[in-house]
Amino acid sequence: TGCPPPSRNYYTDEAKSFSVGWIATWSVLCFLSTLLTIITFLIKPSRFEYPWRPIVYLSVCFNLHAIGYFFALILGRTIITCPGNEYVTTTISWDWEHVPCLLVFGFLYYSMMAAFLWWLTLTLSWFLASGLKWSNEAIGHLAPFYHVISWVIPLLMVISLVAARVVSADELTGVCFIVR
Repeated sequence: TGCPPPSRNYYTDEAKSFSVGWIATWSVLCFLSTLLTIITFLIKPSRFEYPWRPIVYLSVCFNLHAIGYFFALILGRTIITCPGNEYVTTTISWDWEHVPCLLVFGFLYYSMMAAFLWWLTLTLSWFLASGLKWSNEAIGHLAPFYHVISWVIPLLMVISLVAARVVSADELTGVCFIVR
């Protein structure tokens, strides 16, 4: 069946197919490269002390981001962006058929924002180590603070964005993300 054509069709079917292939290719490369970092960490965790430990969490975030795109590719464009033959927009009322859209959005946005915050943590750790000459142990004592900031803030952001109803289907990529 499929979705009715949007009122303005910005993208050709070829562009949509290309975007699916492009996303799939980069998601596989991202997944494999970050998995290598995660496995290296699991083999010898002592190799990644602070200020380098956030690199592992960055890898976890990007690995989860790739898995989010895999989830979207496996479910398919129609299930995520067009349940019930109607595009997911900010003006519709949420229903159980919109759960795949919200899950993909939550997974992609959460992992992306957590990665941004772990990058900030990495740069802060490097600054403390090289700029202020803090020891690895002193930086490591801030780890609980790093984890709360980097894991909880993205969760609160996802919840607030879903509540604010700014999640909508993206016609080109076939996922749901922020509009406006």
